[in-house]
Amino acid sequence: MEGRAVAVKASPEQGNSSKIVMGTSCLPPHFSTVPHSHEAEEVSVVLAGGGWVDIDGTPHTLQVGGILMAPSNLPHQTHSGPDGLTVLWFYAPPGSEARWRAEDEDPAEAST
Repeated sequence: MEGRAVAVKASPEQGNSSKIVMGTSCLPPHFSTVPHSHEAEEVSVVLAGGGWVDIDGTPHTLQVGGILMAPSNLPHQTHSGPDGLTVLWFYAPPGSEARWRAEDEDPAEAST
């Protein structure tokens, strides 16, 4: 999705959680996400690589073992460093992840 790999591991939609969404994102080296915001608060744990997140214009460094929270509805953008970036993330309340499911949906299948 948008040049990165995103996997939703648990969500109410999948039936394996009720009030939180959990997943992973892997960004290639020197990659930046599109600036965005969402209702959910987002907590990320850095598993590999590094980079930084701009939250409402303030940069926050990401390194292995680091934890970062993006507050609800604040614009943020994630940037990976030369080794890429892999994070385990949690969203609450659920719902913000629906945009990824819509982007991943095959238009031919959606029309049948």
